[in-house]
Amino acid sequence: MGKKLFWLFFVGTFIFGIPHGVIEGFAAEQKTIEWKCSVFGPDRVYLRTLHWFNKELEKRTYGRFKIKVYYGEVLSPTKKVFDGLKAGLFESAMGAAIYTPGATPLGGLPFSLSCLGPVKPSDQFRLTWDYNQHPLVKAEIDKFNAMLFLPTTVGDCLYEIYSNKLIRKLEDFKGLRIRDVPPSGVVWEKLGGRIVSGTYAEIYEMASRNMVDEMLVEPLTATWFRIQEVFKYLTQGMSLKMAATYIYCSKKAFEELPGDVKEVYYNLLKEAPAQFDEIWAGGSRDARAEINKAGVKWIPFPPEERIKLVKIIKQEVWPQQKELLDKKGLPSKEIFDYLVGLARKYGVVVPD
Repeated sequence: MGKKLFWLFFVGTFIFGIPHGVIEGFAAEQKTIEWKCSVFGPDRVYLRTLHWFNKELEKRTYGRFKIKVYYGEVLSPTKKVFDGLKAGLFESAMGAAIYTPGATPLGGLPFSLSCLGPVKPSDQFRLTWDYNQHPLVKAEIDKFNAMLFLPTTVGDCLYEIYSNKLIRKLEDFKGLRIRDVPPSGVVWEKLGGRIVSGTYAEIYEMASRNMVDEMLVEPLTATWFRIQEVFKYLTQGMSLKMAATYIYCSKKAFEELPGDVKEVYYNLLKEAPAQFDEIWAGGSRDARAEINKAGVKWIPFPPEERIKLVKIIKQEVWPQQKELLDKKGLPSKEIFDYLVGLARKYGVVVPD
């Protein structure tokens, strides 16, 4: 009798226990993972690449991994996104060095050095990714328990000049009021201009009232703010700055993703540069149509004038940025050389 009970118990455990455990494990493996992503500003052309990436992640994981985007600082003030990631308030966020002063001085260098951005979106993506793999740049965001999740790009126009006065050469900046932000503002002062400040929305009103003559801006993404309606000209070919605005994520949240989900993510990263070119081709077309509809005239900026402008940037802006890094005990020469090398690798003309 004892042996019979033992075998009944053993068989029952095998039939009902082990398969149940397997089913439970399978269910856990298939559990839907939902991330929250905080971005500043409204939905706009700038975010098309992010939307593609998120949709593909969800599609290729059969709905197991979803990222919901929250706009307009609903989850976090722009200046506090890294603190929010560290605290685990959300899993991912759009972060920008210029809006989080002091948090990521190295992360902001592609923007701060003002003239190292490639024009093609795919090259912007690759440069951003490569730069953020430098051990010092990675360590900078690691202190927030964060990591780079996705580079973002600004289309086939970097920062260019909207103006109500014709700009064809550096001498044309003399006496003009230009909206820009540090550190490149000193360049326009060197050329005889005067810096004014204001948000995109404020500049719209200021230009309408003749309180500003020019604005340095990403023209394609600025169409959402209707900037093209208050300026006559768009000088293209300066190709300045490069938005150091990336999608970061919680390192802890990423490490907790199942292995197959991570594999999908890494495969998407390989496809992303070419896809970004394709996505921005449509985005650029739509934005350019809005700019042309407003009657804006496109003015080419001569390459030889850009070379002169870059030399001034290197003289006026780079020493300031070098000093800031040196004061923080960071090896400015190593980082500068690394970033300049990447810029040249991806086709940017950087004179010695």
